[in-house]
Amino acid sequence: MTSFSVRRFGCPIAAAVLLAACGGGGDQELAQPLDYGQPVEPIAITADELLNWAETRYPGLFNPPAQSIPYRHEGVDYTLRYYAATGNYIGITSDGRIYGLGPFTGQVIQAFGTKADYACLVALRYCTYPLAAKR
Repeated sequence: MTSFSVRRFGCPIAAAVLLAACGGGGDQELAQPLDYGQPVEPIAITADELLNWAETRYPGLFNPPAQSIPYRHEGVDYTLRYYAATGNYIGITSDGRIYGLGPFTGQVIQAFGTKADYACLVALRYCTYPLAAKR
């Protein structure tokens, strides 16, 4: 997991653009995804589907509403959301990498995996479950 200091960028917007999975406040923590099974068929969730899910799952970190904005930085395209109530950012690159920045990351950009890592959480109906298969 790679982290970058916010001070390195000097500009909050530039730093925000490099982020992607952030939240802030409360005693909620953004956990890495668990293994909830494998997709029954290939699924590709969109950045907005994942961000909407994160707002629902972690309302203390990603306090809606927040609008997705496209952002390009150093040749990388992002879908970015900023949550003014918490000071957190969450962003997803065009190739599906998720980053966060804000109080919940100690103001250091932090990676949180990829969209594919969360696909079965976001779109449960398309996934099988290991526990169900053992019964």
